[in-house]
Amino acid sequence: GSPQKRARDRLEFLRTLHGAPQARIALAIKACERLSDEQLEAIKQARTPQDIKTDRNGGRITLILAAAASGKTTTMVALVEALCAYGHGTKPGEYTLYAMFNKNAADDGNWKLSTSLSGFAQSSVDCRTSHSAALKYNAELERNVRFPSRSHSRDRGEQFRCEEWTQQQIEAYVMKICGDEISNFLLGGEQTPADSEGQQRLRRDEELCAFWIYKTWLSWVQKAGAKEALHANNLDPHTRIHKLTYYPCVKNWTEQSDGKRRKRLPGCFPGTLYSSQALRLWERMMIDRLFVDHDAYLKFAQLSEQPFQRFDSLLLDESQDLTECQVQLFVVDQPQADIYIVGDAVQSLYSWRGAQPKQLRELHKRVHPRAVNENLQLTRSHRFGPGIARIANHMLFMKKNSAQHTLWHHYTIIGAGQPTLSVGDQPLQGKRTVVGRTNAGLAVEAFELLAADASIKIGLLGKSSYKKFEMICKETIELLPDYRTESSFRYKGKTYDSWEDFEQEVEDRELPYTTQLSLLNKFGEGGETGPLPGLIQTFRAHVLERKLSEHECDVLLATACGAKGLEWDNVKVLDDYRRLMTFERVPSDELQPGKYLEIYEEGLIPAGVPMRFVLQNDWKGDELNSWYVAVTRARQRLQLPARFVHLHTAVWSGAGYSGDPSDPTPPQYSPEELEGINALLAKMRGALARPGPEFQSDEEEGSSQGSTAPTDSFASPGATPASGSASQAPAGSPAGSAHGTPSFQMRSLHFS
Repeated sequence: GSPQKRARDRLEFLRTLHGAPQARIALAIKACERLSDEQLEAIKQARTPQDIKTDRNGGRITLILAAAASGKTTTMVALVEALCAYGHGTKPGEYTLYAMFNKNAADDGNWKLSTSLSGFAQSSVDCRTSHSAALKYNAELERNVRFPSRSHSRDRGEQFRCEEWTQQQIEAYVMKICGDEISNFLLGGEQTPADSEGQQRLRRDEELCAFWIYKTWLSWVQKAGAKEALHANNLDPHTRIHKLTYYPCVKNWTEQSDGKRRKRLPGCFPGTLYSSQALRLWERMMIDRLFVDHDAYLKFAQLSEQPFQRFDSLLLDESQDLTECQVQLFVVDQPQADIYIVGDAVQSLYSWRGAQPKQLRELHKRVHPRAVNENLQLTRSHRFGPGIARIANHMLFMKKNSAQHTLWHHYTIIGAGQPTLSVGDQPLQGKRTVVGRTNAGLAVEAFELLAADASIKIGLLGKSSYKKFEMICKETIELLPDYRTESSFRYKGKTYDSWEDFEQEVEDRELPYTTQLSLLNKFGEGGETGPLPGLIQTFRAHVLERKLSEHECDVLLATACGAKGLEWDNVKVLDDYRRLMTFERVPSDELQPGKYLEIYEEGLIPAGVPMRFVLQNDWKGDELNSWYVAVTRARQRLQLPARFVHLHTAVWSGAGYSGDPSDPTPPQYSPEELEGINALLAKMRGALARPGPEFQSDEEEGSSQGSTAPTDSFASPGATPASGSASQAPAGSPAGSAHGTPSFQMRSLHFS
């Protein structure tokens, strides 16, 4: 019979076996009626509490891969209904725990559950952030935790809202606890400098040490290991530096200077200093009950008695953003429960926060003998049609044919939504959303638009973005007089030997000036008499002071991180993402059975040296993932940047590789490597659907010029429908710039 009939039969069977109330069974059946085959497969994994208790291997783990706009919310709502029908969360004080990534997601999840679930199911589920769950269900934390003095909380039984300390406050707290050890480490038995310059340099080095201790502590907090992982015997055999020492600290010691920047802390071998002080920091926090970072709640819960033993079913959303600690706490340490983990590793953008999507591919090793089902995929996107899906599949092909192939479960996305009206490099006009990789890229886009037409209405995504950009503008103007100076200068109470010294401090301590430096490097020539003050003044007057909402503006600016989970009819992807036409040789040890060899040989007669894609500084995958997230925000029209069109032309024209014209120093490849690159591009051409009439590009021969134009209103981001139904697309056509020619020549937008 049909999948729907099979699902109904299964629910009826369970009702007869376990006496579930007829009303709940009927509601669960209703929630499943419109689901696709893929979605129903996920629902069919649900079991009764009794089934779980009698399973001698423990609770099952179900991994659900949910591609962009593939009906994840609809699936999870139906799953909660089914679990409720099976008896989960139906007794007083019992719930199904639905853990979300952040508070915005939890608020959105609670709203969707309250509007979509039956009354029975609503009372059976507790939806909150993973951090809030750690606080709520750990009695010791709930009774006996002290938050930073600037923080505030509302009802402790509900959602905790605590502001994290600033970096300066954290470093001061570290110095309070570890200051003596830091000073001894830096001075090496010498006396404290008597001169003010030496004392100031010592203070800056102390701040750097304190920062690296905190980051080493945070690295341990986000991993699954207990306190023993910080003990002195956990050394890297090659460097003799503790394995958990924060990587930039290790790099500072082990790598040679590039001649442009001096090493910090010369002669101060890291050894076990940072790990031992990280352990000391944790133990002092346990005495003070003062957590300076939200992830500390999770670590405390992981190291304490299991706080979630009362649950026999757990749902984890946005699994690609989970740290090792979260997986240990919510999955590995909960053998009594069936656990449903949903997410998409290709949408992981938070490796810098400790996200480890690869760990889910190796989960079976950590939970044996519990059963792990890794084969469930939601790959039909109801956001867009085949034209945009085809662009997304270029990114998925690249990720599969790169060193990142081990980081995710491979899939191809299917465009099951409304037809794509236009894709290519033809400029969009009218209402549109611009998705960039960086805040600097968004600022430059605004500069260009305002230079062409000061009356254009530009808005920023989210109210907090206006405050953030106001600070960026203020600090950029403050730094402008000292841009590239070789003399000493003071900024925010600290003296720097030169501009290069300031840049090094920003890099070493990860100070929040990356956007400011990008804007200064692009427009800072000429100082206070150059173009930058005028550009910022115009941006402030026309964007920051007006504070237009999403529905009031012509152009909405958003980063890929901010746009994640949202969608719009018309999207322009900026050209500030990493270059795509870069490659590397496949290491010989990867061309072995069980490694990269199967992917390399798949659908291809190998030619030349084995090559694969590699994006600059993308060893954790966030850069390529940000490409994928950006192109999958569009529903109907997608304007692509030159970096993608260059790849597209190389693949589909059959001309093969040519250097990226935006790269002033393109990589040089040998003839054998070029042959391997062209074989890889031919493999991509054979694996993907050919361009349809919606694809338009000045670089593509025979590109269609007749297409339809953006609508005059934004489509509100929101829940994705469970079926492919869509409203009729409006008519019109993409055109050149709707606002004329800029009054000055703007340099090309590249920040790599």
